[in-house]
Amino acid sequence: MTYRVNQKIGNHIYVYEVESYWDPVKKQPRQRRKYLGKKDPHTGEILSPHKGFTPRAAGDFGHIYLVLQVMERIGLSSVLRKAFPEVDKELLYLSMFQVLEGKPLYLFKPWAEAAYVEEPLALSSQRISRLAEELGRSEGRREMFFQSWVQSQGDLRAILFDITSLSSYSKLIEYLEWGYNRDGEKLPQVNLGMIAGANL
Repeated sequence: MTYRVNQKIGNHIYVYEVESYWDPVKKQPRQRRKYLGKKDPHTGEILSPHKGFTPRAAGDFGHIYLVLQVMERIGLSSVLRKAFPEVDKELLYLSMFQVLEGKPLYLFKPWAEAAYVEEPLALSSQRISRLAEELGRSEGRREMFFQSWVQSQGDLRAILFDITSLSSYSKLIEYLEWGYNRDGEKLPQVNLGMIAGANL
């Protein structure tokens, strides 16, 4: 059974929601209390203890913004737009998910819902499968993408990509995550990737 209790302390009346229940261990009735807020003396309205701004939504943004800026700076976005104009955003965000998370693509949807992106994409796992099938069949467009990518790099003769991970005992580094550790250490780690161009 649930009911409300008004408790006067000083000049204020505090309102609690009380739930009675039977404690089988102590073999006696007990109560749980939940604070609802102060009672306004003039209107009788309960003023919630949660004041000010209540966020409607929150999304990850920093690492997404960084990857978008890198993709724009190295010309990947425009080359992708030319080669695959009807699905360029989908491919861009799927590749971003792979770079940032490194998880299977069927987990894209919950990541996209939690991430702050300009144009939210609701890609179901079925749509991702169809997209992968379309890419598999369009060899000419894939070849066009790679040729455009090489041409957009000017006189660069090689694009180098390297990854590494740094393990740490620290409890203060917010980027540390548990996961597969190539070195076999049982520690959280930060995974880093680096892309560079070279004139060979």
